[in-house]
Amino acid sequence: MCGITAIFSSQQQSDRLISSLHKMLLHRGPDHQNFIHINLENHRHLYLLHNRLSIVDLTNAGHQPMHDQTTGVYLIFNGEIYNFREIRQILETEGFVFQSNTDSEVLLKGYIHWGKDVVQKLNGMFAFIVWDSRAQKMFVARDRFGEKPLYYGKAKNGDIIFSSEIKS
Repeated sequence: MCGITAIFSSQQQSDRLISSLHKMLLHRGPDHQNFIHINLENHRHLYLLHNRLSIVDLTNAGHQPMHDQTTGVYLIFNGEIYNFREIRQILETEGFVFQSNTDSEVLLKGYIHWGKDVVQKLNGMFAFIVWDSRAQKMFVARDRFGEKPLYYGKAKNGDIIFSSEIKS
């Protein structure tokens, strides 16, 4: 069980707020906490926060937010993809090279290859957020049964936040 949070904002957020959000979700991912701040067009900001609970691959290669240098696609992910090994084999035959043994990286490369249709290939429980800098679009998905929750809200100023828990 990891904790994910994304903030799409018209203003830069304080380090204090980011730290507070990490602390709110620390119980969901005590093994590693990290975030990335992406400056967007029109003075907008995107923050991707991740609290990791290491299960599938215990190495640092599974830290998130995960970023593909070639495409500029970012991922934060909570859950488990049960068929990630099968999906990985398909992607490897398509020429994809992997740096880790994580289902997270398989999900990231799967999105790069199939776009939003990657969801149709997933068997598991999951909630994830992808920032595709190529298209300047965010893709948000969760499993069909909502085993991994994903809440969202819109502030009065137009900021949007997604998170694993409603308190954040």
